[in-house]
Amino acid sequence: MCLCLGKCVVRYFLVSINLIFFFIGAAIAIAGGILLYQLRTNSPLDVQDYDLEIILVIVLGCVIAFISAMGWCGACAEKKVLLYIYSGIVVVLAALHVYAVVKLRSADVISEDKIINSLEKTFNDTSQRETFHVLESTFKCCGPTGPESYIGVYDQLPPSCCVNATIMPDLGKPVIVDQIGSKALSCSIDDAHLGCSTVLMEFLKMVVHYLGLGFIVVIAVELLAIVLALSLSCCIAPKTG
Repeated sequence: MCLCLGKCVVRYFLVSINLIFFFIGAAIAIAGGILLYQLRTNSPLDVQDYDLEIILVIVLGCVIAFISAMGWCGACAEKKVLLYIYSGIVVVLAALHVYAVVKLRSADVISEDKIINSLEKTFNDTSQRETFHVLESTFKCCGPTGPESYIGVYDQLPPSCCVNATIMPDLGKPVIVDQIGSKALSCSIDDAHLGCSTVLMEFLKMVVHYLGLGFIVVIAVELLAIVLALSLSCCIAPKTG
């Protein structure tokens, strides 16, 4: 005989958890779609290097939304079959999340060489130079690998590279783009930001760290959802003819 842990309470929690995760999954899929669109239309990075990863994020969001909808329907309608299928899928999903956490914490999932190559490709494309300056301003960085990247490219560093950009009338300094009258707004190499590859690596490492923590929370919630789904299925009385 199954021990029911308060059928109404279990059902309420299961419905609430799956409703929240449905919106989370939908938000992930939408955010992934927006990111993919932005990278393809206005980005200093080579989107082809990141297409697969972003598409996988979109698929993951759709899968989370679908599974959550199944759990929500199973709990609301009290359908044992849906709850059993939901539990089985969540077990597999939790196992995949455990694998993802292990991979995130045991391997370098971000390739610095890949980032440098992508940045340099855009940097060397003169038609994308302004877009690259936007990246520098956003992430407070300078050049693909540092201010030295501008040697032989500009007479001075662009203001987007500078911690404190000032008017520098001496264009002979090896350190341009924005002009105030006949004077260029710039800075010295010592007053420039770090290379964009370094800054982006640190940013992505932080994202991966918090992503790992998020996966751990998700795994805990998934295990709770499995227990609640099986408990509720035990509490559902079989239909009598």
